Order: sequence, then C-alpha cells, then structure tokens
Amino acid sequence: MANSDPTDSFFLIVADLDAGLFSVEGPMTDDRAWHRAAQRAKEKRSRRIQSGPSGSDRDALAREFQETRQFRGVPPGSIVRPVHE
Repeated sequence: MANSDPTDSFFLIVADLDAGLFSVEGPMTDDRAWHRAAQRAKEKRSRRIQSGPSGSDRDALAREFQETRQFRGVPPGSIVRPVHE
C-alpha cells in the first residue's frame, strides 16, 4: 500500500521468495509501481515475489527482514524494476 502521508519517504523490501533474496528499494513516497512490478513477475514469470514490509529506516528494515527470513540482500532493482503506468 502507498504511504498514508505522501510527504514522508520510506523504504520497501522486495523479496524473491524462491531464491531467498531481498532488496531494499527507496527512498520513495509511493510504492504502487513496485507492487505492480511484483504482481507482474508473479503472473508472467511464475515467481513468488513479495513487496513489503516498508519502513523509514533502511538499515533497520533490512536487518529485521534478513534476521527473520534468513534471506540474502542484493542491490536495489535486482529483483524487479518498478512498473510505471
């Protein structure tokens, strides 16, 4: 979901659940393009892609996701690219 206050920037986790990888995207004020990209990857490539959770602290968000999922971090944009329509 898009951030409730469009002036507050945040970061978003995008994860490839099959490969055990995640990237931290942002900062951004609207995550709809990332959610569309994740949905397209699911539909067109039969990949299990998750967009979210999000948070204001990039490092804390990455650390928490890595610790709870045991996924390996990859550079931003490595899993999917945002889809602008």
